[in-house]
Amino acid sequence: MSWYDTFSSFYDLTVEPHYKKARKIGVAALNLKEGDVVLDLACGTGSNFKYLSPLVGKTGLVIGLDYSKGMISKAKKKVTKNNWGNIILIQVDAKQISKEQLNKICGREIQFDNVICVLGLSVIPKHEEVFEKTYALLKPVGNYVIIDIYADKFVPQSWWTELVARADLKRKSWELLEKNTTSFSLNNISKKRHLHGGLLYIASGKKKSS
Repeated sequence: MSWYDTFSSFYDLTVEPHYKKARKIGVAALNLKEGDVVLDLACGTGSNFKYLSPLVGKTGLVIGLDYSKGMISKAKKKVTKNNWGNIILIQVDAKQISKEQLNKICGREIQFDNVICVLGLSVIPKHEEVFEKTYALLKPVGNYVIIDIYADKFVPQSWWTELVARADLKRKSWELLEKNTTSFSLNNISKKRHLHGGLLYIASGKKKSS
């Protein structure tokens, strides 16, 4: 992920302006309430935090997880600048995260009410393992939301997006969600392939009750 350490220095200026609307849609789909514990998987520079933090409130918690040291560093600056006391950042390979580790870092028993991953599962190596790990930490009937890009057919921008983001736009990451959740839904957010290199979509579902 050394490329993402470099990418973090110009991500907010070059990429983020195109995804503000999508992030708002994704957070709205979580149906957050005061006191919720949310995992922001592949949180990057913390672009979701301004939407998540006020909704979970002082009694809630947002855990931002990313493997890139550069991305976490940028996210920390935003947390400090905005005095978001309900956000904890963890730099770790998501495949290695455990409940015991989360409990120790957060100083409390942790189980996620919600998980959101924006533009992450198309990039993360062995994304199936990451989904399984984070899904296991989600409460029964908890919400899991994915926003990502899928290229059902390639346009010139598909190649560029894969190069810059180190992404695999052929991944059907929503299939993991569809197989494991109830109330599953899949919808396109934008059809502007020339901008994203593929279809920008939102997939959501609730963890099956045990």
